[in-house]
Amino acid sequence: MIGLSGELDLSVEHEVQGAIDGVDRNDRIVIDLRKLSFMDSTGLRLILRADSMCRERDRPLRLLPGPPAVQRVFELAGVEDRLDWTGEFT
Repeated sequence: MIGLSGELDLSVEHEVQGAIDGVDRNDRIVIDLRKLSFMDSTGLRLILRADSMCRERDRPLRLLPGPPAVQRVFELAGVEDRLDWTGEFT
């Protein structure tokens, strides 16, 4: 599981991308957005890139939803229904 906190923006892009890239090809990726306070288009792009990578590997990407301000970014981009949201990590 990749747990994110604080702000998901350009300042942490490389660190988060490295964590995503570091997950074994055969493992599923769970990204926990619950502790984020802010996410911009950079964060959205990272999540969508991770989703595409997982689809190519035929592995699910699961997301634990963030607070309303973070979820709003997905809604505004029109991608909320495209992603796999879960209420808990299993």
